[in-house]
Amino acid sequence: MASQVVCGLVFRVLLPLCLIAACLFRYNGLSLVYLVFLLLIPLFAEPTKETVRGHTGRLVKAICCSSFLFLCLHLCFQATIAAFSAQRRLDHTFNCTYLETLSRHIGFVRVHEADWPSALRLFAPEFGVFAVGFVAWFLCWKLTCQPDARSPCTESPGAGSDQVDEEAEAADLDEDDAEGGDEADDEYEEEGSLAEGGAASDAEGPGGLAEEPGRREIFLARAAAFASRLKELIGKIITTAGKVVATVMLGLAGVIVPSLTSLAYFVLFMALCSWWACGRSMPELAFGCVCVATALFSAGHLLGLYIYQMPALQELVPPGDLNARLFGVTAVIRTDCSAPWQLAVHGDAAWPSLLNPGLLLLLYFTVATLVRMWLYEPLHSRQARAKSHAHAVAQSRTHSHAHGHTQFMRTHAVPHARTSAVP
Repeated sequence: MASQVVCGLVFRVLLPLCLIAACLFRYNGLSLVYLVFLLLIPLFAEPTKETVRGHTGRLVKAICCSSFLFLCLHLCFQATIAAFSAQRRLDHTFNCTYLETLSRHIGFVRVHEADWPSALRLFAPEFGVFAVGFVAWFLCWKLTCQPDARSPCTESPGAGSDQVDEEAEAADLDEDDAEGGDEADDEYEEEGSLAEGGAASDAEGPGGLAEEPGRREIFLARAAAFASRLKELIGKIITTAGKVVATVMLGLAGVIVPSLTSLAYFVLFMALCSWWACGRSMPELAFGCVCVATALFSAGHLLGLYIYQMPALQELVPPGDLNARLFGVTAVIRTDCSAPWQLAVHGDAAWPSLLNPGLLLLLYFTVATLVRMWLYEPLHSRQARAKSHAHAVAQSRTHSHAHGHTQFMRTHAVPHARTSAVP
């Protein structure tokens, strides 16, 4: 239980925060991949013994492997640039060229002349995402490899049926040998009682009492219980007040930066409020469709805002252009090709433009969480119930077959014993 709670906290809190930091430190193609991973996290189920073997485990592995691949590419690019610089094939004229601009938009910047804070800012996202992704991957692997779980680390894919067959065969053998093995069973019970007595005496301490758990185990148990209660409270709040929170977020996203893009949020907010003001109730299916459409639109809006922070898009559509202001695309970050490792902010950027991406991200996380809770979790619970029902039916059939075989053996064994007793 504690490992599952810790794994859920890492997946739901620590990993998204690390991805957000990676997106804020840089604005290029590599960080755009991290933004896509960030948008995918609320759509996936929480790590459990079942979901870790499915799409959730694949997402964690993809994040970890992608960050490690990006780190290796960074090292190869810097090694190549250093080799060319040592041969005097590259100088300060390399900046602002087509090759340098292309590599900078992808995410590879030469740090030969950069100061150490700028170099750390360029390399820190890969180290941070890889570290947190590896921790999440390790926790997920540890969650699936617990000794009390039916996991791939402890049994093969066909071990369930083999175990059922072995249990049936063992039941048959036990019933066949029941008449002639009473003395052996008595000896086995005596040996088992002696072994249990020895184990109990070994488990006790020098004073005859078992050792009490340490403070660390007590603290971890209390922390796990607190995290579990907090998780249940947040889940109940989202379930009960999800419609209200999503509607409020729609209204805020529609008025913070007035534009044609924000008009969609505001119109949807007014439609929902007008519908409820007329005393009508909206079905969950209709509101689920609204949440799906809002999630898709807000995700596209976030990706568009992030891509516009790259220099090539700002050169194509200047920040003061009518189209940029009409669609609410605001330039916050600016980059100088003469010093591409430096990160600067536009001086005329207003505070609503700075808060707009964060508000859109909160809106997306809210509606995506509602979509996951309404669509995925009921389906997953139905599948789990169906799987448990099929397993129970298989066990009942196996036990009935073993009982019938035992009755058949007893019926045929008694006349044979009577016949053999006649002189």
